[in-house]
Amino acid sequence: MKQPNFLIIGERRSGTTTLANWIKIHPEIYLHPQMDIGYFIDDDLVGSREYKEGKVDQSLWGENHDQETYNSLFDDSTSDHKAIGEKSADYLFLPQCHARIMSFNSDMKLLIVLRNPVDRAWSMYWNEFAKGRISKPFKEHIKEEKKLIDKSDYALDHLSFVERGKYDVSITKLFNTFNSEQVKIVILEELLNKPKEVLSEVYDFLEVDTHLGYENMNKKFNQNWVLLKKHAVKENALYSKFDDLYYFIVRKFFKIINFKNKRKRRDNIIKWMTMTRLSKKDLKIDKALRSELIRIYKPHILNLETIIQKDLKKWLAE
Repeated sequence: MKQPNFLIIGERRSGTTTLANWIKIHPEIYLHPQMDIGYFIDDDLVGSREYKEGKVDQSLWGENHDQETYNSLFDDSTSDHKAIGEKSADYLFLPQCHARIMSFNSDMKLLIVLRNPVDRAWSMYWNEFAKGRISKPFKEHIKEEKKLIDKSDYALDHLSFVERGKYDVSITKLFNTFNSEQVKIVILEELLNKPKEVLSEVYDFLEVDTHLGYENMNKKFNQNWVLLKKHAVKENALYSKFDDLYYFIVRKFFKIINFKNKRKRRDNIIKWMTMTRLSKKDLKIDKALRSELIRIYKPHILNLETIIQKDLKKWLAE
């Protein structure tokens, strides 16, 4: 049984999915096909969309998680794979994950992708808005976010739009558990502007052949498309009474028609019938809000520069 030796651990909405999809085609890398398994996260938090008050009992994690079960997730890896791992973008922000990862493999290599924290916070807000986890305006939420996440671990995981961007805090906590030599930090803007150079550094860090694995470079993955229910659907009494009415009709249709990629086509039709996509104009952050977030993040950005020895002044540009 192969033991995983690297993880892409965050940050959420910072380009972890892009990096994962770029490196997964390297012949010496095995990346688990499921993104965001969240094995080291408390079960009550993984994927939950129902708001919960209070703190989770972190002691329960050890009762139903073990080394052998985790290693078995990577049974499809082969002797050709020198780097074996997974991508779960919440591991960095949730410090209980750090100790759990360390207990499974003290030599684990950790990849982190960081993005301009203002853009990251705004992207995460709309991503969670589309999932139905939040409905109030961003400006209202940030006034009460700290109080909210202090009393709810659910909010800490899913509604921490501003707090997650304080990267210096998360990385300092991580370095209390892992040596800095075990951590490779990628800046998203550099990955997009100098993809081959940064990918080569990642491959060198993972100790795989730096001449291979560039076929997916520059391809876009996980764009922040925000889909909302169309007004006609949302106000439709039948839809309210029979929540799956539209889905039922389309599923029946696809049982009759024999298309290739039936499920994907079906889901696209459901979205076309019931959802509308917000435009880039709708999703643009206004200048006043950007300035407010820069003010919040400035001391954290400057501290992060010292920690990782990298110039991040571009993140402070209005």
